[in-house]
Amino acid sequence: MVLGNNFQCTANHPALLEQGEEDRQKDATWRNLLAFLATLGIDPGRCFFTNAHIGLVEGSDATRTVPAMSDPGYIGRCRAFLLHQIAILRPRLILAMGTKVPSFLAPLSPQTASWNKTKTWAEIDAEEGCLVEAAEFPGLPGAVTIVCILHPSFRGPNLRRRSFAGLIGSAAEEALVRKGLRCSEISALPDGPAHD
Repeated sequence: MVLGNNFQCTANHPALLEQGEEDRQKDATWRNLLAFLATLGIDPGRCFFTNAHIGLVEGSDATRTVPAMSDPGYIGRCRAFLLHQIAILRPRLILAMGTKVPSFLAPLSPQTASWNKTKTWAEIDAEEGCLVEAAEFPGLPGAVTIVCILHPSFRGPNLRRRSFAGLIGSAAEEALVRKGLRCSEISALPDGPAHD
């Protein structure tokens, strides 16, 4: 499961509806995400892509903060919907994109509670807290590995902020996801798709 922050903005949505899908070559999120997955040998056809926050951002900037994020009722419904998706799909690995998603996940599992106050990559990466090997969601069977990764649309300028296992930048993030794949018992071949 690849978990982003939010979907799109109201200004772009009518064109997307007309096209029937997002342009994966023009859209920075898709372009960078697909390149990153390819580097790791992860087949996007085996991934489920979803978002933490339901709905569209008002206006023309999909990267701005969703105003309703300060509404506990809205956040509760978004979290309930994500748990419903996890219950149905039973993912073994969640790639949590960007700095807003970890705090969204924080109250859902005792193993992610430390993310409640995280705002920066330094805080998320502290003591390798960017990877949770066995997050359990109360009321749901099994456990899932969660890895915090850069949001693909801001990947380039933020790579210098990532650190993991003594590595920095792209090497750190690739090593982090590879460890997540091992922990979740999903293998990824350097030159091929991930497989069970």
